Amino acid sequence: MKTMRKPKRGIIILIALLSCVFAAVIAFLLARFGYYNYDTKVITFQDKKNIGYKVFLKPNDFFDEPYLNENMAYITSLIDDIEIDYNYEISFNDEVGGEYVYYIKGIVEASSPTTNSDYYTEEFILSEMERKTIKDQSQLTLNDSIRVDYGTYNQILLDFRGEYGVSMEGNLKVVLVIRFLVTDQQVGKGNVKDVELELDIPLTSQTVEVPIETTEMEETGEILTYRIEKNGFIYQAARFLSIAFCVISGLLGIYLLYLVFQFAHVDSKYQKKLTKILKVYDGILVNLDKMPKFDNKEVLGVSSFEELLDAHSEIRNPINCITANDGTIFLLVSNDFIYYYKLERETLMNGANRNVEKIVQGK
Repeated sequence: MKTMRKPKRGIIILIALLSCVFAAVIAFLLARFGYYNYDTKVITFQDKKNIGYKVFLKPNDFFDEPYLNENMAYITSLIDDIEIDYNYEISFNDEVGGEYVYYIKGIVEASSPTTNSDYYTEEFILSEMERKTIKDQSQLTLNDSIRVDYGTYNQILLDFRGEYGVSMEGNLKVVLVIRFLVTDQQVGKGNVKDVELELDIPLTSQTVEVPIETTEMEETGEILTYRIEKNGFIYQAARFLSIAFCVISGLLGIYLLYLVFQFAHVDSKYQKKLTKILKVYDGILVNLDKMPKFDNKEVLGVSSFEELLDAHSEIRNPINCITANDGTIFLLVSNDFIYYYKLERETLMNGANRNVEKIVQGK
């Protein structure tokens, strides 16, 4: 009856390593196909800011009109109120949802005319915050207006200058502040966009012509970018299989570590036992380079080196020692029999002494 030889440990480790790497590569490829196969959607916007204003005058002997239109020069001593009209338009490349809030604030600034460093800054909330809902819209328009008492804010600058006696320049910024929370309702993803429309009004005690500046501009850009994963059956199957192969790869990795540890332990145990035998019984051992030929002798295997020593005590012949890749063979030759014992690495791991009769007989 033929006995199957066990594969060598190097082959076992190589097979386990290749299987682990193969499963990991398959898991990676399936995950890349299942999880990283997506479409990119971009929500873009284009907006336009417009600010209009009218400068209302105090009663005077020079102007018949109650107010002056924009883009003119104005005598500060004649300015009563300034009416500001804000117009903001924004359009998107697709319908969006969400909300936006807005309010108007004023900022009084006093700065050095030479270094432009600020001496004084104070902020005022000029209107209550309003909240609006965006629902399936691709275009929005916001109109708001406010009337500002120029003299009130100009007096703040005059009081500061009078108290501290410094030369300064001042201005009042009237700003419409808008904050958008834009969402794509299909996937529920959103992003914030802040917008400011600013009118810059000089504050001065001098009776001179002063310009009023506005920040009007158009802007185009991206407000929301996100990825949409593909959820067809083939992609879901790929995700499931990637997890399965990842688990398989992990288990194979654990098994590989177990094998390496086991073989390392076996090597250490084998070498320790072999060293002990060679050291203690050096006087009765003869090292051979290769297996000699034995004719017409019956081969008898023993289960331990101690039993081989018992046979040696009767026969009184030296014990031949031959080192092989997978272990060490000890032979005791008598007139009619060959007693053998093989110290194998595998023996120390699985407890079974492999039959080497054919090796001894040279077959």
